[in-house]
Amino acid sequence: VWAGVLPAGPNGRALTATFKHADTFEFQDAVGQVILETAKVVPQGMLVFLPSYSLMDKLINRWKATDVIKQLKKVKRVVMEPRTKGKEFEAAMKLYCHSIESGGGALLFAVCRGKVTNARADREAQ
Repeated sequence: VWAGVLPAGPNGRALTATFKHADTFEFQDAVGQVILETAKVVPQGMLVFLPSYSLMDKLINRWKATDVIKQLKKVKRVVMEPRTKGKEFEAAMKLYCHSIESGGGALLFAVCRGKVTNARADREAQ
């Protein structure tokens, strides 16, 4: 298991998710390229934490427009943390885990302090 923060994109530009930078295509494209290149070399699963659902939506929409999401799906199963708890969340987590266990690999986009974080903390507390 490796956990870390990637401070710069492939072009050397800082990956600073401030309000000012997060709205730029340059930032969104750099984040997409970093995740894509990392997904190509990381076996099994990747968990990508983002600061908000708003940024997650913004990135996914940009990547759909630029085909980055299509490229990611060729490398790993892409799973998004749903905004709601319950069955939808459980289904997303099962899909992520099953994709890893079956050898295909998966990429889970989640929000810091969101449901994935809370579910992990709950499991560790038991």
